Formats: sequence, structure tokens, C-alpha cells
Amino acid sequence: MSREAAARRDKARRRAARLAHAEPDAGGLPNHDERRAQGITGTQKQTSRARRPEFRHVLITVVIAVAVMAVAGAALGLVPAIEAADGNGTIGTFSVGSQLCIPHRGGCAYTGTFRAPDGTEVSHVAYEGSLPAGASSFPARYTGYQQAYPLDGSRGWAVDLMFMILIGGVVSFLVWLLPVGLGQQRGGVEL
Repeated sequence: MSREAAARRDKARRRAARLAHAEPDAGGLPNHDERRAQGITGTQKQTSRARRPEFRHVLITVVIAVAVMAVAGAALGLVPAIEAADGNGTIGTFSVGSQLCIPHRGGCAYTGTFRAPDGTEVSHVAYEGSLPAGASSFPARYTGYQQAYPLDGSRGWAVDLMFMILIGGVVSFLVWLLPVGLGQQRGGVEL
């Protein structure tokens, strides 16, 4: 049989299956063709049913990962760090009040008071940068989130962003491993 004849035969079978699926009560097909058409359309229905839970699983995983990354970004102070790096915020003077050094982390955390040019003071402000040598009071940028930054901004936001993406990736991987949204199969029936 030539390829053209086989292609015509397949096209006729697909057309017959479409017609049988569209008008099952028409009774226009012989019994064996009707069963064949039902087999073809049934296979298509099973395939689309199998795809729906997979799409739902992917969608749930993505939504959870984005939500976790948003919470992590907020907890890490990503927004004020980006604002400071962008040059936003009030320029004033930061006065160091206390410092907490953790030797194994390789740095110190500084808290103090920020004084704006109009004389307004904000206490318990964390300084997100390294201190200028020998200075206890120096110019800084305050973004309004109890955090002050060096005038030229901070590169801390990049580390926070990478950490946020890492957290989102780990959570999405763990959610992907769970059968969330797939439904449970018991005896071939989805629950």
C-alpha cells in the first residue's frame, strides 16, 4: 500500500472518529468502526485527564515558591536595601550606639540613632554596611525601615536576593516532591 493510500485511510478514520464523537446517537457507523472511534476518543480523554493534575501540580509549586520568596525577601529586608542602592531615602547622620560582633560570621552588626537634616531622630536603627575607620558618627542614608545604609548604597541586596532565590528553589523542590494537586490514585480511580 502506498503512503498516500495509508494517509487517506488514516484521515478517513480520524474523520469517522470525530463524527462518532460529535454525534454518538447518529448510528451512521458500523459497530466495529464505532468501537474504534470510541477507543480513539477515550484515549484522548485519558491523556487530557492525566495532564490536568500535572498542570495543577506545577501551578501549585510555582505559587508556593513565589509566596515563600516574597516572605523571605521581606524578612531579609530586600526592599530597603534596593531602595538605598537606588539612591532613595533620607540622607542624614548615623551615630553608633552599640555593636554586636560575631567572630565566626566575620563581621559586626551596628545599631544606633539616625538624625535627619531637619533634626528628627530615629533610634534603634541598624547600619547595613562597614563603618568608616575611627568614626562613631558619619553620613548615612535612611530608607524608613529601621535600617541605614552607606551613602553609595549597599551590595547586601544582591546577597539577600540570592538567598531568597535559594530558599524559593529549595521550597519549590520539596513541594514538587510531594503529590500536591496530583490527587491520589487508588485502584485506578483519582480521589
